[in-house]
Amino acid sequence: MVYKNAKDYTGIEKTNVRKELPKSLTFNTYRVYLPTKLDLVKFIDEHPLPKLNNAKCSFRQLDNVKYILGCVYDVLSNNKDLYPVGTLGYANLCAEYIRKVVTDYKKILDWAVENELLESDNKYIIGEKCTGYRWHKIWGNKVRAYDLLKKEIVKQKLRNVCQKTIIKYPELWQYHQGLEIDMSQVKDVLASIKDKTIEDIKEDMNNPKHRWIYKGLSDAELQKEINTQLITKQNSRFQAAEKFDDKRWCFKQDDNIERLHTNLTGIKRELRPLVSYQGTPLVGCDIVNSQPAISNVLFDNYCWENLNLERIILHYNTELRKSKNHKTGFKHTPEILNTILAGNTTNDIIEFKNASLDGRVYEMMMEKYKAIKGKSITRDDSKKLYLSILFSPTFYNNKNQLYKDLKQEFPNVFKMYEWVNTGYEKFKNGTGVKAGQTKGHNARGKDEQSAALSLILQNIESKLILDTAIPLILEYEPNVSIFPLHDSIVTTLGNEVKIHNWMKKAAFQLFGFTPQVSIEYDKWLIN
Repeated sequence: MVYKNAKDYTGIEKTNVRKELPKSLTFNTYRVYLPTKLDLVKFIDEHPLPKLNNAKCSFRQLDNVKYILGCVYDVLSNNKDLYPVGTLGYANLCAEYIRKVVTDYKKILDWAVENELLESDNKYIIGEKCTGYRWHKIWGNKVRAYDLLKKEIVKQKLRNVCQKTIIKYPELWQYHQGLEIDMSQVKDVLASIKDKTIEDIKEDMNNPKHRWIYKGLSDAELQKEINTQLITKQNSRFQAAEKFDDKRWCFKQDDNIERLHTNLTGIKRELRPLVSYQGTPLVGCDIVNSQPAISNVLFDNYCWENLNLERIILHYNTELRKSKNHKTGFKHTPEILNTILAGNTTNDIIEFKNASLDGRVYEMMMEKYKAIKGKSITRDDSKKLYLSILFSPTFYNNKNQLYKDLKQEFPNVFKMYEWVNTGYEKFKNGTGVKAGQTKGHNARGKDEQSAALSLILQNIESKLILDTAIPLILEYEPNVSIFPLHDSIVTTLGNEVKIHNWMKKAAFQLFGFTPQVSIEYDKWLIN
């Protein structure tokens, strides 16, 4: 049955009136981080700055310099999955943004490099990569905070807040501003994941793409590099957490797959239990096996019509269009699609649907991996492995025994996956990256087809969470605080069962089937 609106679907009349939400906040300062060793005033006295705008106003000039230098740590703190092994710790500074605040940014950066405050990778690729900067090793890894007062800089506190997104989701924005974090526990949590972070760094260093960088280092030098990267990661995680405390918000929906990016999505998973809403603990409701479960839309004729999958697929995969300008009509289709659109199915699709909707796909992967490799992997690693083969080019996957086994067990499922990814033949940075190079053999060009399947599933996830579940909750539970977290919805403790039920109703309304939704008491440290 197709419902015209939420009321038709739920059968519930709206009875509650929304309480007044918090007002938007104003700000007086902007926080940056610089090395503890650095006495910037003394350093400038010893190494005079070049002639800058506003040179007669010393505090404005000093704030400009602090802001530009602080951008290095700031960029790193915006990435919860920071990858210093691959980037060598460089932060790519986007001139388009910083020149709006400090027109003399390039003079300041050149001065900083010349006087060994910063190091530059001197790599700028038009349309792909901005020039990277990192602090010179002589300044160590300990940092301290500075609060800047210059009005043009303070305005940057809302740089990651999109007005268009606020207009689209005003209630979510107001709720977001009520988030708080217990900073007193952040360092303890980071210390608890220190060993795991070191293991990840060592694993990344041993990756063939990066091994050449560390090949000639002695044991002592290698340990020093590991410690440097560990502190870089931990500092960036701490600073991302402190943005809650500093009310430096991130709230914007990307224009591609339409995911909503916030401070909550950008913080390390282990730190999220420290976040609360106006003092009330939070708990998340999560779609189990979300990507495999959502991929069932490809095998359901109701979803093809209700979601207009033809339009979505052709939007993300131009290789399947009849011609460059066609937005309807496929160039070619697999035989199994005709079966699906006729309302029929196959045994392997039924089996896959049952496994994914029951939340058993990653456990199934763990069993297959142990059978092939003779050793066990964790569920998190199983998930990473499944998603990596799901969203890699077919030619690359065909060398993977695990992929071959899955394809043999679910032939029609993987025929659809491979068809959706038609034209995706190259990794972004290619393969076999050699020493000193950023890209390897057969790297993907700017206009060549990327992993359409990944983009499509994430876009449909956004339609489920942001465009279906959230409106239902706001309409019928107007005083329940909610915070989208990609394939999850976070709420205040005590409201989780309501959110759990609404997510399942929203999935049935949109898809005609219902994936498992779990209340993640354990991940949010709720006893």
